[in-house]
Amino acid sequence: MLENKTPKKMRQTDNDKENLIMKSYRFRVLENKISDTLWNYLKQSFGNQRFVWNHFLREMENHYQSQNELKKYYKENNIEIPKTFSTTLSFNDLCTRLTMLKNITTTETYFNKRGKEKVRTIKHFLYNTHSQPLQSTLRNLSDAMEDFRKGNKGKPQPKRKIDSFESCFFKQFNSIHVDFKGGYIVLPKTQEKLYVNFHRFWKNNETPKTLSLTWNGKKMFVSIQTERKITQQEKEIKQDNLYNVNPHTTLAYDLGCNKMLVTQSGKVYHFSKKQEDKLKLIAKKIIFLQQKLSHKLEIHKKRKAKNPDIKYSKQYLRIKAQIQKLYEKSTSIKKDFLHKVSHDISKSHTCIIREDLKIKEMTMSKRRQKLILNPEYLEKLAIKKKKNPFLRAVYDRRNINRKILGMSWGIFNKMVEYKVKNNMGLIIKVDPAYTSQCCSQCKHVSPDNRISQEKFHCQSCGFTCNADHNAAINIYEKGLLSLPAGSVAIKMPVLSFLKEQRQNFYCLKQ
Repeated sequence: MLENKTPKKMRQTDNDKENLIMKSYRFRVLENKISDTLWNYLKQSFGNQRFVWNHFLREMENHYQSQNELKKYYKENNIEIPKTFSTTLSFNDLCTRLTMLKNITTTETYFNKRGKEKVRTIKHFLYNTHSQPLQSTLRNLSDAMEDFRKGNKGKPQPKRKIDSFESCFFKQFNSIHVDFKGGYIVLPKTQEKLYVNFHRFWKNNETPKTLSLTWNGKKMFVSIQTERKITQQEKEIKQDNLYNVNPHTTLAYDLGCNKMLVTQSGKVYHFSKKQEDKLKLIAKKIIFLQQKLSHKLEIHKKRKAKNPDIKYSKQYLRIKAQIQKLYEKSTSIKKDFLHKVSHDISKSHTCIIREDLKIKEMTMSKRRQKLILNPEYLEKLAIKKKKNPFLRAVYDRRNINRKILGMSWGIFNKMVEYKVKNNMGLIIKVDPAYTSQCCSQCKHVSPDNRISQEKFHCQSCGFTCNADHNAAINIYEKGLLSLPAGSVAIKMPVLSFLKEQRQNFYCLKQ
């Protein structure tokens, strides 16, 4: 008798993901040691990925239009719409179309050494790149279209060669040969060595899963993602941190515009004076170069109206490269600071309390929030964008609050989350309503309490404090009060009094 084999799991469940820890290692590629054949292979693979994105984006749009017309025909003639009918192409449909596209061959006649005429078949140029990067582009495209349909993100746009950022993703790490001693990687479909600066190695209990190659025009990086299972000892530590929250090892922080971060104890984390001066100087240079770039773009548009085949000038490309370099500098300064702060917070605290901020809605102005609900405004805006496509980016980004986005709150919150989870810690998200208006001493809520961005003065008890520090204390108390009874390891008199007060209030309300 044959034994009944259990079916293999195709995708990981949420329970499996909780028991795994993902970690990525980033290495710099030595561009000087890359051979000409490998450069040609990499450039062709980046170009093929761009072609696949643009080609199937056009196909998806054409399919949507044709299926919409068919849907109208069904409704007009009172015909039942079949169950398999869909206006969108799934990832599997895109993959089948990709194989059909790759199977297209062309014939070519040539003369051999003896002078005889012969015919040979030439495969499609997509055969030169591996199937994994092409499939990953299709996956990204289908996800982008799904986000657009849900209304989470904008419509995916076609990629251009002038956009210097390129990436190549390999899902199966087994297809790649890695040599640590030699310091090189051999990618599939090539025998050329890609030399990498291996400054560190992953641990024995970590298994590498995926590899991604990124290129921003000048620098190239290889990032390898690994995963490992949580040990029994780490599971016990995690459960202990979940059910026995210690107020002494908990930290609550409030994010601000003037000061990056303030904790409930009053500790302030912010950019140093040198870093601030550097960022301001870079911002001034970017504004100056962007003005020059817009002037060059206007000249290019006038020339293109006369001659449509004209390309961008060398000066335009040089200024664009300078702007890109300055943006890289500013992001590296910010990321360095954010990594240091998040590491300092996560290593010494088992529980972290923060506000559940919706940054996208916060950065949008109140006027814009009201107008978005009005369909007449949206129609007018669409007509404006069609008439003047150059101002499309301006209209989309005109109401963004640069101070909040400049501090990069979202990136910092993500950094703290994954670092705390790796240390088997706990993160509590608190409702941000009235944290900045409420007094941390007498709990009086009023918008007049916050005099300015930095100063807080309670109108009831006269308590004065830094506004961000006061908000951090409120976040700390809110987070601990939101925990179930018996989860706090050490009883604190203030918190217990507030909990009783809240319970009595809900009893009276009922």
